[in-house]
Amino acid sequence: MKIDIHEQGSVGWYRARLGVPSASMFHKIITPKTGELSKQCMGYMYKLIAERLLKQSMDDELGHVRWVQRGKDEQPNAERQFQIERDQRLKTVGFITDDHGRYGCSPDALLTDRPEAVEIKCPSPPTQLEYLLAGLGDDYRPQVQGQLLIGEFDQVHFYSYHPAMPSFYLATRVDREFQRKLKDVLNRFCDLLDENTERARTLGLYAPAEWATRPLEQAYPELLEPEVYTSILAAG
Repeated sequence: MKIDIHEQGSVGWYRARLGVPSASMFHKIITPKTGELSKQCMGYMYKLIAERLLKQSMDDELGHVRWVQRGKDEQPNAERQFQIERDQRLKTVGFITDDHGRYGCSPDALLTDRPEAVEIKCPSPPTQLEYLLAGLGDDYRPQVQGQLLIGEFDQVHFYSYHPAMPSFYLATRVDREFQRKLKDVLNRFCDLLDENTERARTLGLYAPAEWATRPLEQAYPELLEPEVYTSILAAG
């Protein structure tokens, strides 16, 4: 396991994640119910290849700007409430990868006294209701088992907070059989990713030299206030 020291949301953190499969997207790599390589994996792979060769984040949060910003604003309140409800203390963490840096994860926080991670959400009202009434969908299984695998955690705590609703909490432990399948699929996916990255490189796909000197707010619009980010995307 390797841990990048950059704070989540910082430019360094974005750079550390470029082109690296991340646990939040593992549901696009493995089919949760079967444990097989997902049919959706190629679209995600092309995104990662573009990030590797163009040296730019391909995340597009334009359609979620309002709730993304609200989540950032509510995050400190959610962390405080989690610590009160669960009687735990939290510490921050950057981007965590496996020993070879092939795939990674970014838990929102770690517990201070034992190897356990915390995933904190501050969703829209409909999403919070979905968690409360229906629980977490199948897509969460690859993410949480990926976090447990990569971070070598004993447990991951999922906590969803909305000030007008009850909080939602779920603790997940290691599923060795699913992790065995996940690790196999991740390695196969990463082999394909490396192979196709080199194929794309031979076609002349690369970051123009002037991109390296671009202002950070142009290279990483995710770091801007929502209104500024929206105007940059609208301008093309």
